[in-house]
Amino acid sequence: MPSKDASNGELITRATAKTRLIQVTEGNIRQGHLYLTGHLGFFPADCFGAASERDGAGRMLTLHVAGLKDPIQTDIPRDAKTGQPRRFFRRREWVKQFFRANKIRPGAMIILRKTDRFELRIEPAEDNGETHVQVAAKRTGPLVSAHDLRESLLKKYAPPKHAPHAERNGPRNGDPEHMRSIDRVDWKSFRFIDLFAGIGGIRLGFESVGGQCVFTSEWDQEAQVTYEANFGDRPHGDITEIRPKRIPDHDVLLAGFPCQPFSIIGDRKGFADTRGTLFFKVQEILAEKRPVAILLENVRQFKTHDNGRTFATVVKSLSDLGYFTHTVVLNALHYGVPQLRQRTFIVGFLADLPYQFPRPVAKIADLGKALEADEAIPEFLWASERIQMKRLQRVREQGQEPFYPSMWHENKGGFIGVHPFSCALRHNASHNYLLVNGRRRPSPRECLRLQGFPDKFKIVVPYRPIRAQAGNSVAVPVIAAIARQMIATLTSQFEPRGNGIAIRDRGKMNDGECLDPRSSRPPHAQVAAEPHCQPDGTDRPASRGIGYGLEKIEIGRLPAQSNIAPGSDECTRPNAGRTS
Repeated sequence: MPSKDASNGELITRATAKTRLIQVTEGNIRQGHLYLTGHLGFFPADCFGAASERDGAGRMLTLHVAGLKDPIQTDIPRDAKTGQPRRFFRRREWVKQFFRANKIRPGAMIILRKTDRFELRIEPAEDNGETHVQVAAKRTGPLVSAHDLRESLLKKYAPPKHAPHAERNGPRNGDPEHMRSIDRVDWKSFRFIDLFAGIGGIRLGFESVGGQCVFTSEWDQEAQVTYEANFGDRPHGDITEIRPKRIPDHDVLLAGFPCQPFSIIGDRKGFADTRGTLFFKVQEILAEKRPVAILLENVRQFKTHDNGRTFATVVKSLSDLGYFTHTVVLNALHYGVPQLRQRTFIVGFLADLPYQFPRPVAKIADLGKALEADEAIPEFLWASERIQMKRLQRVREQGQEPFYPSMWHENKGGFIGVHPFSCALRHNASHNYLLVNGRRRPSPRECLRLQGFPDKFKIVVPYRPIRAQAGNSVAVPVIAAIARQMIATLTSQFEPRGNGIAIRDRGKMNDGECLDPRSSRPPHAQVAAEPHCQPDGTDRPASRGIGYGLEKIEIGRLPAQSNIAPGSDECTRPNAGRTS
């Protein structure tokens, strides 16, 4: 019987978590195989036997196959070399009989339906008669293999080898007193405030480098619940109702000010939208409290909104307050989380310091480590059989063979992208715009892992709000990497490099003096070195996977992914940051 998903009202099958869809290929029919790639987690662990049945079979599965009189008793063998489960049942002589009895042709859909823990029914999908015709008619050109598709995407989105280039803005002349203000701060236990805090992603990044949060503001009540459960203090509400003088003194101001007015999802009203004026609340706090450093975060399109006038207004306002700013767009995929998420970051100092944004990691993080086992996923997160079948058909029509683990993303044009990483999480997207392996929605824990939150981060609200909160948040490892570089800059912890950068002696440095007396470049053009480098001497830190850069945060162990076999299109433009 179908039931209604309370989260979005969509009709789904109650047994959805107990079914799998497999599309038949020409090779399946020719060789008499029914490949189980990506479906091994569907079967009990004790049904996997040794490579040879003589060495020990697993617990037998009973297969009730449509068109065959007698049930099939079989287990699933393991590979003799690797010990990993193979991609097919040990007994396979019945597969060709099944194909013939049901007139199965390439492109047809097969349903594996679990009727008991060790019993399955295998039958053609209901619309099987048209599936292979539709796929054959719509697909043009040869099918791209799963391996080739995955490798091409990993190559296309591979992290760059060099540190990102930032745009610098600032006043014409700096104030020497500001440098002395920076020197007076104890950067081993500096104070910061967290504005438009969401669920505390930025706070986690700055706590990992020794910062102490002295004030938080977040107006969304459900986000306040999550924040308080994890940090022990309830954020103050609407920042527009708080006078700047009431805010504690602090050394660093952090603000992911509202993204919606500048996002491609929103109306792009910019400062014409009343929420756009929230930046000017930040401006008032800066004028009153004069923190020596700031970090602002916004959507990727921030610099280009309204032909650049929005960005120009912000940096000019900061410059008028005496801040030298460094602006860049960073992709979270290049900093240790398997999510393509591009965001604009503005780092500012009250002195003209040579800041360099962190270098990317060596390779993209493994999506499989962010995923939970299918058995742990509640049934309401599983897409209906109709949606699963529709997505799989469309991928094949596009000429692609899906690989696993993967995240399937449907863009506004209806194209299904199969990726070895997630596209940007969004707080207000449709429930099925991202499907894990084309079958289910990401769980709350998976959403947080895709943003780099540690497993000890508590989930205390229902699925809908935590999904929105994760979509509104930031990639924590990106913030942690930026914070490390900011502290290195503020404490002059630069390593000498071949470009002539030297460790700064603040006692002898005059206003406007170059860091390297041999260089004619101004201080802002001399780039500080990233302290995390690879053992081989290259300038990129090794990939640390989920939780990259959070040395002071205990990262929970992620479960093994026995349900995923080892393994597009461009993601639509990431959008929708926090709207708090």
